[in-house]
Amino acid sequence: MEVDQVIKPQDISEEAVLAAVVEATEDAIIGKTLDGIVLSWNRAAERMYGYSAEEMKGKSLLAIVPPERAIELRLILDQIARGKRVVRLETVRIRKDGTPVPVSLSVTPIRDRSGAIIGAATVARDLTSTTRAAKLVQAARKFSSDILENAPIFFVAIDAQGKTLAMNRHMLDTLGYKIGEVIGKNYLASFVPPESREELAGIFSTLSTRHEQTVNENYVVSKDGARYLVEWRGLPVFDIEGRFQYFYGIGTDITEKRRKEIELQNTRDALELRVRERTAELVKANENLRAEIAHRIEVERQLRESEHLYHVLVEEVPDVIFVLDRHGRFTFLNTQAEKFFEWSLQYLLGSELKTYVVPEDREKIQELFTLKSDAIWDEEIGLIDANKRMKFSRIRCRVLREDENGPLELEGVLRDITRRKTLERELKASRNELLEKIRIIDDLYAHIVELGKARAIADHTAEVAHELRQPLAIIGGFARRLARKLQSAGNQDLQGCTYPAEIISSEIQRLEKILEGLIAYNKLDSIELENSDPNKIIREVLLVFDPMMKKKNLKIVDHLGEELGSIPLDPGGFEQVVRNLLSNAIDASPPGGVLEVETTFSIPGDKAHEIGRLESDCYFQLKIRNSGPPIQREDIQRIFSPFFTTKNYGTGIGLTVSKKIVEAHKGSISVQSDEAGTVFTVWLPVLENEDIDEHDSQVTRRTRLCGLRA
Repeated sequence: MEVDQVIKPQDISEEAVLAAVVEATEDAIIGKTLDGIVLSWNRAAERMYGYSAEEMKGKSLLAIVPPERAIELRLILDQIARGKRVVRLETVRIRKDGTPVPVSLSVTPIRDRSGAIIGAATVARDLTSTTRAAKLVQAARKFSSDILENAPIFFVAIDAQGKTLAMNRHMLDTLGYKIGEVIGKNYLASFVPPESREELAGIFSTLSTRHEQTVNENYVVSKDGARYLVEWRGLPVFDIEGRFQYFYGIGTDITEKRRKEIELQNTRDALELRVRERTAELVKANENLRAEIAHRIEVERQLRESEHLYHVLVEEVPDVIFVLDRHGRFTFLNTQAEKFFEWSLQYLLGSELKTYVVPEDREKIQELFTLKSDAIWDEEIGLIDANKRMKFSRIRCRVLREDENGPLELEGVLRDITRRKTLERELKASRNELLEKIRIIDDLYAHIVELGKARAIADHTAEVAHELRQPLAIIGGFARRLARKLQSAGNQDLQGCTYPAEIISSEIQRLEKILEGLIAYNKLDSIELENSDPNKIIREVLLVFDPMMKKKNLKIVDHLGEELGSIPLDPGGFEQVVRNLLSNAIDASPPGGVLEVETTFSIPGDKAHEIGRLESDCYFQLKIRNSGPPIQREDIQRIFSPFFTTKNYGTGIGLTVSKKIVEAHKGSISVQSDEAGTVFTVWLPVLENEDIDEHDSQVTRRTRLCGLRA
């Protein structure tokens, strides 16, 4: 038994009905993107143009558009993108077999759910069967040609080899060519300036491989060398198999537009410059606003809001702002006056300024009333407040209004400088006290320097004394012998010379005593040896000098031998030596330099013992090295002399004292200097020879000695 299936209306969707209508209509219905790419192609379109849906979907609609009407398609799509419809446009399209087909086009925008235009729907009706079809084809061709020839745009078609296929009249006229002069010419070489050819060749390459539009700006060159800036839209044309045929460009001459843009930009820049200049003028004028407050009140009296803003500003400043009449009476005061004078504004207004001025400054106040209009009166004045306390102020005043008899009104600013004056007095007293202390220190320093110089003179005098003592002894011997012979002589004349000879002898004896006294005065002070750790003393001194080294960004590298332990030395004297050497090394080092401090045991060789007559077989060795500039050879020879220094400060006695201390330890000190830096080396004896078995060889004895210390 057959059962008829009943289809209800609600079972049929709108999409199904619409699809059936599209397929059943005799008109070609084509869906496409805004770039002209085919999305849908109904059966009527297959019959009208000869292409199947599979052949056209995803391909450019330019396949059915005559080359001369390519611009027409672009104009239609631009209109659709702006939301406009195209209704019954009669034009011509190309079938697959190359024959033209006259059509009537109606094009409508396709929108998504949000209303945005995403494509276009074209309904094309074949006009071939109409009586005016032939005329339409001819008219369409003429229309297309007229558009290209007469439109105020640039149009050019270029093949795959870069040769010019077509150029419209507007572009020919602008560039100064005739059509016969451009057809077949290489476009880049003939119409594009050299600096733009490489970039434009890349754009041509893109057009020949992609189904997409390009937009760019570049210059074209006319026959007489003039340049025109053109905004181009390039579109490629492919055949149905996707082979590139040619591309065309539609351009707009924007030379004048760009010139106007540049002029506009220049005008904008000039305007911005003027705005900045005006702003600077306003800022400068604002700085003078305080000095022109009274004048602004008079000029802007009618502007109530501005007047209110002005009063708020005046009341908030920390200074007293006032206006005086020609008699010196207050006609305006801000609220800061109450805080300064500690009187109410009602009391102050109408009173004379001079009544609050200390007597010694009242003569200065009288200068206000002879002030010129372009002058500023600026003085420090003493004032008395309501509690009879004196306050210091700085008053700046200028003429606000004047007539032929002088100032009518004066405006001014009064600043409380009592705190500053108090601090200045305290600072002056502190400065005087500090200067007195510096004078005392200078006196003490001068006294110390004189004492140091006296000691140095004594040292040098002792050396001279040693040199003079022997000649004086010889002279004295001869003088005494001469005196004895003169006394024993019987000749009265010769006996008269006895007294001078005795005087010579006695004076020489006195000089000998003086020299012995000088030598005794110059004897080295004794030192007290005790077992002390030199490394510990060095570390303590380094800690003291650490701020000085950090100030110069110096790097300290220490190699302090941990095996040293304690050795016999005078701790205070040794510390003084380390301080002097380290201070000199810091002064000599450049910022960011390196200081090296090294301690170890030193075993002198046989030759050193023989030449230097060393008194110990093992020595403690201290080296302090800096990376400063080398010391001159002539300066090294005098470096341990008293009061010798190459610096602009210091007494020049430090190294002399250090040398004395080291020598008192029966040690020695030396200096070496070259381009790498300067090294001071100190040797102090550790043990005497008799502390080691005398049967050992010299080298073995010294090695064992330092080994015992380790």
